[in-house]
Amino acid sequence: MLRLLRVHDAALREGVLYELATEYLGQQDIRSRTIESLAHRYQVDSEQAARVQASAMQLFDACAKTWGIGETYWRQLLNWAAQLHEVGLHIHSSSKHKHSAYILRHTDLPGFHREQQQVLAAMVRLQRKKVRLDELPDITVYSRDAILKLIALLRLAVLVNQDRQSEQAIAKVKAQPQGLHLQLTPNMEQDAVLLADLAIEKPQAKRLGLLLTWS
Repeated sequence: MLRLLRVHDAALREGVLYELATEYLGQQDIRSRTIESLAHRYQVDSEQAARVQASAMQLFDACAKTWGIGETYWRQLLNWAAQLHEVGLHIHSSSKHKHSAYILRHTDLPGFHREQQQVLAAMVRLQRKKVRLDELPDITVYSRDAILKLIALLRLAVLVNQDRQSEQAIAKVKAQPQGLHLQLTPNMEQDAVLLADLAIEKPQAKRLGLLLTWS
């Protein structure tokens, strides 16, 4: 006999039904349309977003099995965050991560339940600078450890594309349960700025629970 009911912000129609429609009816996920609409509205640099998305997916695909985050919804979250990581750039470039997070946190996002929206905003907020774990919202639906790993991947995808260069920076990726090794492309192995940035990123990755190495 049912004796306890719990209230949750995530409505059934906003989660399960949208995913079922996508999987079984072949319809485009309304959340993807929401992300595309937001990127268009704020004139996101589509070429830079594509570069960051490509690096994020390269990293994710190499790590997903080892880290136990192979489900589609983890890949979607990372992809959406990469697509909108500069949505606040037009406000001010020096704090674009903060402005981007503010927009995602306070804009109506059809198809997203509250926790999805807040997690997406937090991922974008933590894409650069010092990792402040107190910026994470209370998480009940998702795994906190998985979200931390997605943030680490987003940060690296943003970092290796910060020059907006056409050349790919990462040749290979090797994941350990609590570690990540990047093999850089030959040209990037000689990039002193990138190497310095990776050295700065290493302690931030440690705050997210990962040992970051490269060669």
